[in-house]
Amino acid sequence: MARLVVTTTTDREGADLLTAPRDDLVLEREVEPGVFEAVEGPFRRYRRTVTTEAAVALDCPGPAATGDPVLVGFAWPEGGQALDQPDVGEAARATVSYANDCLGGIGGRPVELVECPEGEDAASVAACANDFIDAGAVAGGISATQFGDSMAGPLGDAGIPYYSPTGAGAELLDENGYVWGPGAAGSLGGAAAYAEANGLDSVALVVVEDVAAQLTAFATPAFDAAGVDFTSVPVPLGTPDMTPQLRTALDDSPEALAILGDETLCISFLQALEALAPENLTTMVILPCLADNVAEAVGADVLEGKVVIGTNDSASDDPEAELYRAVMQEYAPDVDAFGFASFGYTSILSVVRAADGIEGEITPASMAEAFGQDRDVALPVGAGTTFNCSETPIAQPAPLVAVCAGESLVGTIQDGAVGDIEVFDIRPLFGGS
Repeated sequence: MARLVVTTTTDREGADLLTAPRDDLVLEREVEPGVFEAVEGPFRRYRRTVTTEAAVALDCPGPAATGDPVLVGFAWPEGGQALDQPDVGEAARATVSYANDCLGGIGGRPVELVECPEGEDAASVAACANDFIDAGAVAGGISATQFGDSMAGPLGDAGIPYYSPTGAGAELLDENGYVWGPGAAGSLGGAAAYAEANGLDSVALVVVEDVAAQLTAFATPAFDAAGVDFTSVPVPLGTPDMTPQLRTALDDSPEALAILGDETLCISFLQALEALAPENLTTMVILPCLADNVAEAVGADVLEGKVVIGTNDSASDDPEAELYRAVMQEYAPDVDAFGFASFGYTSILSVVRAADGIEGEITPASMAEAFGQDRDVALPVGAGTTFNCSETPIAQPAPLVAVCAGESLVGTIQDGAVGDIEVFDIRPLFGGS
């Protein structure tokens, strides 16, 4: 029986409609509170279950920001062939409104986004960097991307700090960069730490062929430190059928199989895994594998029970998760808060929090100085974790000086959402501070 899980945010009137029997496509009857079965309809088997959760009130201490705006550049994938995530931009705008209304913006002045939807390719990302420079932005950043170095380089040359919630490229080595989360190390270290904690002796990791050598060199010391055997499974980007590569990997009987890749590779990976149907295997995925197009291609039930490495926490009762949902409900109620919107929220709120206490003229140099202060800053939707950009939590095999966080969140997909979040300190696996 197919199962579809839908999460939505609505008002009281909408909630009343959802929790009443339907009489349109299906004629329902309520068999118990929140559970409905079909009296008439086109389905042989049908059951609809509704659970509700009251919205969290937004705490808005103020004062509101006033004065001349502080220009902050932000890019996200929208309208491109590779990725289209308009919700990231909507969440960034919502976060700016929250910061200006409730947190005093930056230095008491309102934040104004220099917006740049990009096509998730090097040329469009570099063009966004140039837009930020031309606009006079005091910082410029981008959502989750494979092309962070295409932005970090031009911004660095112009003396403008670069920021992002995550990263996996040369930008992680950039002294001018500020990556709020642990970056790719969060997924690699999260996989190693989860395997160690759960008694898994071996992990095979599917990676894009072009970066397999670099990721293998980076991951091997971390898995060695965790006492877990590690092998990489290189596949070309865009591989439509991963069955041959996974069959070869499974011949070595790993206890876990993981993937680092884009949404297309996630689809190929999950489809091949379903076809091969290995037994007693732990499967680890990353956040792009939870995209709507992946679920549509493979079926939402295929994702159930998968371990998500390097995730975030937007659905629990942790104060940071509740704040996120409250901000989205107040300023972007029509956006799916449980998709990729959290990248926009994390990107912008981290900028505001890292710049807290800034005084005097706000310039790229003063923003960089504020970002680099030695203090622990709460990571948005981070389940209580923090970032500190004066430290180097990921130091081996090369110091990733742009990375500001050394903890990885790992969860399990339950009923279509990531739950049972665990926090792993991955700094010992990478020789960090």
